[in-house]
Amino acid sequence: MLKQIQLFLFFFLLGIVANAQQKKVYVHGYVEDAEKRERIAKANVSIVDQKMGTQTNTYGFFSVGLIPNQRQTLVISTVGFKTERLSITLSKDTLLTVFLFPESQQLEEVEVKDKVPPHEQVLGGFHQLSAKTIEKTPALLGETDALKTLQLLPGVQNGKEGTVGLNVRGGSPDQNLILLDGVPVYNINHLFGFLSIFNNDAIANVDFYKGGIPARYGGRLSSVIDVSMREGNKKTYNTKISLSPVASRFLFEGPIVKDKSSFLLSIRRTWLDALTTPIAVISKSDFRSVFKFYDVNFKLNYALSPKNKLYVSYYTGRDGLNNTIKFNDGTSRYNYNWGNNTFVVRWNHLYNQRIFGNLSVSYTNFDYTLQNEVKEVKTFQSRFTSGIRDWSIRYDWDIFPSANHTLKTGISATAHRFSPEIQQIKSGQSDTIYKPQNSIDAVELVAYVEDEFKIGAKFSANVGLNASFYQVGQRSFINPQPRVSLNYALSERNSLKFSYGHFAQYLHLLSNSSIGLPTDLWVSATERIPAQLSNQVSLGYYQSLFENRFNVSIEGFRRNMQNVIEYREGASFLNSSTVGWEDKVTVGEGKATGIEFLVQKNTGKWKGWLSYTLSKSERIFSDLNRGVAFPYKYDSRHNIALTLNYEWSKNKTFSCNFFYNSGIPLQISTAKFNGVSPSRLVKTVGFLGPYRPDEYYSYFNELGLLSDRNTFRAPAYHRLDVSYRSVKPMKNGNRVWTLGVYNVYSRNNPFYLYYDKNQLKQFSLFPIIPSFTYERNF
Repeated sequence: MLKQIQLFLFFFLLGIVANAQQKKVYVHGYVEDAEKRERIAKANVSIVDQKMGTQTNTYGFFSVGLIPNQRQTLVISTVGFKTERLSITLSKDTLLTVFLFPESQQLEEVEVKDKVPPHEQVLGGFHQLSAKTIEKTPALLGETDALKTLQLLPGVQNGKEGTVGLNVRGGSPDQNLILLDGVPVYNINHLFGFLSIFNNDAIANVDFYKGGIPARYGGRLSSVIDVSMREGNKKTYNTKISLSPVASRFLFEGPIVKDKSSFLLSIRRTWLDALTTPIAVISKSDFRSVFKFYDVNFKLNYALSPKNKLYVSYYTGRDGLNNTIKFNDGTSRYNYNWGNNTFVVRWNHLYNQRIFGNLSVSYTNFDYTLQNEVKEVKTFQSRFTSGIRDWSIRYDWDIFPSANHTLKTGISATAHRFSPEIQQIKSGQSDTIYKPQNSIDAVELVAYVEDEFKIGAKFSANVGLNASFYQVGQRSFINPQPRVSLNYALSERNSLKFSYGHFAQYLHLLSNSSIGLPTDLWVSATERIPAQLSNQVSLGYYQSLFENRFNVSIEGFRRNMQNVIEYREGASFLNSSTVGWEDKVTVGEGKATGIEFLVQKNTGKWKGWLSYTLSKSERIFSDLNRGVAFPYKYDSRHNIALTLNYEWSKNKTFSCNFFYNSGIPLQISTAKFNGVSPSRLVKTVGFLGPYRPDEYYSYFNELGLLSDRNTFRAPAYHRLDVSYRSVKPMKNGNRVWTLGVYNVYSRNNPFYLYYDKNQLKQFSLFPIIPSFTYERNF
């Protein structure tokens, strides 16, 4: 059936192209980095004489129509590269590869002004970050991070102090579609959320959609974060070694067959375990804690012919925490272990000068295990595992009917397997499994069509439909999801943008915290739990000032969400071994409104942006808070972010970030009452070893009476980070020092709040932290 649908769509597209055919010749081909021979996505290709243009797709391909036998000027540009101008006269269709030289090869500073300014882009709320932009952003403990750079953009809030969690326009972290080379990633956290899994050495660029989300993306409600890996240098072999206070990184890349194929291998591993383990052994401490993480990125590409190219991408990464506590004659061990694996094989095929196809087969998996063992007179062991696994096949086509018209379409099929709750408890010689949740299998089919076009000089649009079918058990879901993005040019320098989208999400994330702990459960929509649905409308005004040196925008949005889930009162992770997750949750609604401001400076020695977001996010559940709407746990009314980069010379850069977020809502106790104490024969051994009896039983003398949900606000969060980056050319490669200071004025920001002797206190995680990163390129 899938093959018949594919053939039908293909011939249908051929008919569209045939009908759209004009008396033009087409120049089509690829844009590549002249130094590394890596293809460049989102490069701008324009015909000066006709005032028309397009962009390269994800794989660097473009196609534009020219008037035959007439000299015309083709301009190819993108940020970080010198603009290329080609004067060409063609009488027939021509395949062309355009090479762009990096700015670093130029002897004098060149300001790139040929980037398409935001007011000319069709999609509202779209941002693209390059690896160079990310590496200049001050970072916690010297580890630059793509997701933390995204937190500087309007409409994006971070979950907790120092973490990489993203809450976009009032949504939750699971409502972000995060792709690594086109493959979904279900857990983005290293070091309990303080770093993301994305190693900047392996990243080419990051595309971020939060307003006008094109129809080619589906399955989430809030945003899309599309991370593309580098292809690897096709000209020369390169080695890069980096060292920061928490991790070391190694990169090796080079050609397999020169100018035809290449590979890239990037490895990152923490060395904290190598430091803490010997200290614990020498000190003979009764408490030992060892934490470690690693990740590996590998990519290979091979040009089979001028019209066929093969890609293979692989990622693996894991975290582990082991705690050992000795008490009296016993030992307690606690272990966390979690990680991701992704794998994709892609085949690019150029059918003709106007049809580009990409077939991909992919695999992704996220799993974690929590184990606890207490040895005293008897041995008690518990084990909890959970995970999600996908197999997918997808075929996409890019069609170029004319210079100002791009059509994208495709189909995909995904086999999901959820393993939400598997518990095993062993005490002494008995081995008992309490209600293990059987794996849940589901099938998701998607077909989409997306059309981007211009009408005259003022109007452009991106219109599409994403249609999805989801089958789980005896229940099926069908959701057509229309998308519309419109851009109306008020003048040459400003425009109005409107976006509407309907979205369906068949996955839920049951979260017990906002810092990305591995106790979060990915679960499927089921016969009892419906799919999440959302409608979003946004309207924005965009303007370019002073010949595109400044860009300003203001955009308002409103989102309505249906079928979001939360734990019931008193229910949480692992608090009952006899009740499944479906009986622990309740289904409700959510809504979010806001307005976003952004000012960007793109050229000169000073570059950066200032963003401000005023927003409100609420949830409503009939079974929670007496059915009254309450602020969502990620609701932050005011958010300000400033990032600046000052380049006082070619190789020296100073950067700073400033954040301000108003306090997040909390539920706290408003009164105390006496509870019923357990028998004093109970052995008082907990996670951190034995309690003093008086401390243990005093807990039951003052139990808290909770207030309405989230009626209290934590103190505001604000922080200033700075960094200095120095690049020194060496005889063989470069040497880079990055010196940084996190939380310059040592603000005690709240990580969590707690009661101590009837006083509400806060725990702060990070004071002022200096850091460094050393890099050496060979």
